[in-house]
Amino acid sequence: MHRRRVLAHVGTGTVIGTVGCLSVPLPTGDSGQSSDSPESRDGADSQIPDIRTQPCPPSETDRESAVCSHTVDPDSATVSLESRPKRSTVADGVPETEISLTLRNDSASELTFNPYSWHIRTNTGAGWHDIQQDRAGNGTLTVPAGEVQTWSLVDAVTAVRDDPELEPGLYAAELTVPAPTQEDDSIACIALVRLDAAS
Repeated sequence: MHRRRVLAHVGTGTVIGTVGCLSVPLPTGDSGQSSDSPESRDGADSQIPDIRTQPCPPSETDRESAVCSHTVDPDSATVSLESRPKRSTVADGVPETEISLTLRNDSASELTFNPYSWHIRTNTGAGWHDIQQDRAGNGTLTVPAGEVQTWSLVDAVTAVRDDPELEPGLYAAELTVPAPTQEDDSIACIALVRLDAAS
Protein backbone atom coordinates (compact mmCIF):
# COMPACT_ATOMS: atom_id res chain seq x y z
CA MET A 1 0.00 0.00 0.00
CA HIS A 2 1.42 3.36 -1.03
CA ARG A 3 0.68 5.94 1.63
CA ARG A 4 2.35 9.13 2.73
CA ARG A 5 1.09 10.34 6.06
CA VAL A 6 2.36 13.74 7.13
CA LEU A 7 2.00 14.85 10.72
CA ALA A 8 0.62 18.34 10.37
CA HIS A 9 1.07 18.93 14.08
CA VAL A 10 4.75 18.07 14.25
CA GLY A 11 6.94 21.08 14.85
CA THR A 12 8.02 23.21 17.73
CA GLY A 13 4.57 23.65 19.28
CA THR A 14 3.22 21.63 22.16
CA VAL A 15 0.69 18.94 21.46
CA ILE A 16 -1.15 17.09 24.21
CA GLY A 17 -2.99 13.89 23.38
CA THR A 18 -2.67 11.14 20.82
CA VAL A 19 -2.25 12.90 17.49
CA GLY A 20 -1.42 10.36 14.80
CA CYS A 21 -1.56 7.50 17.31
CA LEU A 22 -3.90 4.80 18.53
CA SER A 23 -4.14 3.62 22.12
CA VAL A 24 -5.72 0.23 22.71
CA PRO A 25 -5.57 -2.53 25.36
CA LEU A 26 -2.71 -4.99 25.10
CA PRO A 27 -3.43 -7.97 22.84
CA THR A 28 -3.15 -11.43 24.33
CA GLY A 29 -1.92 -14.64 22.80
CA ASP A 30 0.01 -12.93 20.01
CA SER A 31 3.66 -13.82 19.60
CA GLY A 32 4.32 -10.79 17.40
CA GLN A 33 5.59 -12.96 14.53
CA SER A 34 4.59 -12.11 10.99
CA SER A 35 4.81 -13.84 7.66
CA ASP A 36 6.97 -10.90 6.63
CA SER A 37 9.48 -11.42 9.45
CA PRO A 38 13.14 -11.90 8.47
CA GLU A 39 12.94 -15.54 9.53
CA SER A 40 10.37 -16.27 6.82
CA ARG A 41 11.87 -14.62 3.76
CA ASP A 42 15.14 -14.91 1.91
CA GLY A 43 17.19 -11.74 1.58
CA ALA A 44 17.23 -9.92 -1.75
CA ASP A 45 19.66 -7.14 -0.83
CA SER A 46 22.71 -9.04 0.43
CA GLN A 47 24.51 -5.93 1.73
CA ILE A 48 21.71 -5.06 4.16
CA PRO A 49 22.44 -6.58 7.58
CA ASP A 50 20.15 -9.26 8.99
CA ILE A 51 18.02 -8.16 11.94
CA ARG A 52 18.91 -11.35 13.81
CA THR A 53 22.63 -10.51 13.86
CA GLN A 54 22.22 -7.11 15.52
CA PRO A 55 23.10 -6.50 19.18
CA CYS A 56 21.05 -4.34 21.54
CA PRO A 57 21.39 -1.46 21.09
CA PRO A 58 22.50 -1.87 17.48
CA SER A 59 24.16 1.58 17.57
CA GLU A 60 25.07 4.15 20.21
CA THR A 61 22.31 5.69 22.29
CA ASP A 62 22.40 8.51 24.83
CA ARG A 63 19.97 6.74 27.19
CA GLU A 64 20.79 4.90 30.41
CA SER A 65 19.46 1.60 29.08
CA ALA A 66 17.93 0.10 25.95
CA VAL A 67 15.26 -2.48 25.21
CA CYS A 68 15.21 -3.96 21.69
CA SER A 69 12.26 -5.95 20.41
CA HIS A 70 14.54 -8.20 18.34
CA THR A 71 16.48 -9.43 21.39
CA VAL A 72 14.03 -9.24 24.31
CA ASP A 73 11.21 -11.60 25.18
CA PRO A 74 8.10 -9.41 24.81
CA ASP A 75 6.33 -11.51 27.45
CA SER A 76 8.93 -10.59 30.07
CA ALA A 77 9.69 -6.96 29.13
CA THR A 78 7.87 -4.24 31.06
CA VAL A 79 8.28 -1.79 28.15
CA SER A 80 9.13 -2.50 24.51
CA LEU A 81 8.72 -1.12 21.01
CA GLU A 82 7.66 -3.65 18.38
CA SER A 83 7.65 -3.40 14.60
CA ARG A 84 5.09 -5.27 12.54
CA PRO A 85 5.83 -6.51 10.01
CA LYS A 86 9.60 -6.41 10.49
CA ARG A 87 10.25 -6.38 6.79
CA SER A 88 8.82 -4.87 3.62
CA THR A 89 9.84 -3.81 0.16
CA VAL A 90 10.04 -0.09 -0.53
CA ALA A 91 9.05 1.68 -3.73
CA ASP A 92 9.02 5.42 -4.44
CA GLY A 93 10.26 6.08 -0.90
CA VAL A 94 7.31 4.36 0.83
CA PRO A 95 7.08 0.83 2.29
CA GLU A 96 4.74 -1.25 0.14
CA THR A 97 3.30 -2.73 3.35
CA GLU A 98 2.53 -0.23 6.10
CA ILE A 99 4.80 -0.92 9.08
CA SER A 100 3.50 -0.23 12.57
CA LEU A 101 5.63 0.67 15.59
CA THR A 102 3.84 -0.29 18.79
CA LEU A 103 4.95 0.77 22.25
CA ARG A 104 3.82 -1.81 24.80
CA ASN A 105 3.48 -0.71 28.42
CA ASP A 106 3.36 -3.94 30.42
CA SER A 107 4.51 -2.15 33.57
CA ALA A 108 2.33 -1.17 36.52
CA SER A 109 2.98 2.55 35.88
CA GLU A 110 1.73 5.01 33.31
CA LEU A 111 4.37 6.39 30.95
CA THR A 112 4.37 10.09 30.09
CA PHE A 113 6.81 11.24 27.40
CA ASN A 114 7.34 13.32 24.27
CA PRO A 115 5.81 11.30 21.38
CA TYR A 116 8.01 13.15 18.87
CA SER A 117 11.34 12.18 20.49
CA TRP A 118 12.22 9.70 17.74
CA HIS A 119 15.76 8.86 16.64
CA ILE A 120 15.91 7.08 13.30
CA ARG A 121 19.10 5.38 12.12
CA THR A 122 19.82 3.35 9.01
CA ASN A 123 22.37 0.74 7.97
CA THR A 124 22.78 -0.17 4.31
CA GLY A 125 25.83 -2.35 4.92
CA ALA A 126 28.43 0.25 5.89
CA GLY A 127 27.49 0.79 9.53
CA TRP A 128 24.79 2.77 11.33
CA HIS A 129 24.09 6.43 10.51
CA ASP A 130 21.54 8.90 11.86
CA ILE A 131 19.13 10.06 9.20
CA GLN A 132 19.08 13.81 8.73
CA GLN A 133 17.00 15.47 11.47
CA ASP A 134 15.18 18.52 10.15
CA ARG A 135 12.75 19.08 12.98
CA ALA A 136 12.11 18.39 16.67
CA GLY A 137 8.59 18.32 18.03
CA ASN A 138 7.47 18.86 21.60
CA GLY A 139 4.41 17.26 23.12
CA THR A 140 3.12 15.12 25.93
CA LEU A 141 1.58 11.69 25.66
CA THR A 142 0.59 9.30 28.44
CA VAL A 143 0.31 5.55 27.87
CA PRO A 144 -1.50 3.97 30.83
CA ALA A 145 -0.33 0.72 32.39
CA GLY A 146 -1.45 -2.28 30.35
CA GLU A 147 -2.01 -0.35 27.12
CA VAL A 148 -0.20 0.20 23.84
CA GLN A 149 0.44 3.14 21.52
CA THR A 150 0.93 2.71 17.77
CA TRP A 151 2.53 4.84 15.07
CA SER A 152 3.52 3.97 11.52
CA LEU A 153 7.18 3.95 10.49
CA VAL A 154 6.41 6.85 8.14
CA ASP A 155 4.89 8.79 11.08
CA ALA A 156 8.09 8.29 13.08
CA VAL A 157 10.35 9.39 10.23
CA THR A 158 8.14 12.40 9.51
CA ALA A 159 8.49 13.49 13.14
CA VAL A 160 12.19 14.23 12.54
CA ARG A 161 12.49 14.73 8.80
CA ASP A 162 10.80 17.03 6.30
CA ASP A 163 10.99 14.43 3.53
CA PRO A 164 9.98 10.96 4.78
CA GLU A 165 11.22 9.22 1.63
CA LEU A 166 12.90 5.94 2.59
CA GLU A 167 15.58 3.91 0.81
CA PRO A 168 16.37 0.18 1.09
CA GLY A 169 18.26 -0.62 4.29
CA LEU A 170 17.95 -1.73 7.90
CA TYR A 171 16.29 0.91 10.07
CA ALA A 172 16.40 1.37 13.85
CA ALA A 173 13.49 3.38 15.27
CA GLU A 174 14.25 4.57 18.81
CA LEU A 175 11.75 6.21 21.16
CA THR A 176 12.69 7.47 24.62
CA VAL A 177 10.33 6.73 27.52
CA PRO A 178 10.74 6.96 31.30
CA ALA A 179 11.87 3.84 33.13
CA PRO A 180 8.82 2.50 35.01
CA THR A 181 10.78 1.48 38.10
CA GLN A 182 13.41 4.23 38.31
CA GLU A 183 12.10 7.74 38.70
CA ASP A 184 14.90 9.70 37.02
CA ASP A 185 16.01 7.23 34.34
CA SER A 186 14.90 6.79 30.75
CA ILE A 187 14.85 3.85 28.37
CA ALA A 188 15.60 3.76 24.66
CA CYS A 189 12.94 1.48 23.17
CA ILE A 190 14.24 0.26 19.81
CA ALA A 191 12.60 -1.64 16.96
CA LEU A 192 14.35 -2.76 13.78
CA VAL A 193 12.77 -2.76 10.32
CA ARG A 194 14.30 -4.03 7.09
CA LEU A 195 13.31 -2.42 3.80
CA ASP A 196 14.27 -4.20 0.58
CA ALA A 197 14.25 -2.76 -2.91
CA ALA A 198 11.13 -3.65 -4.90
CA SER A 199 11.78 -5.98 -7.80
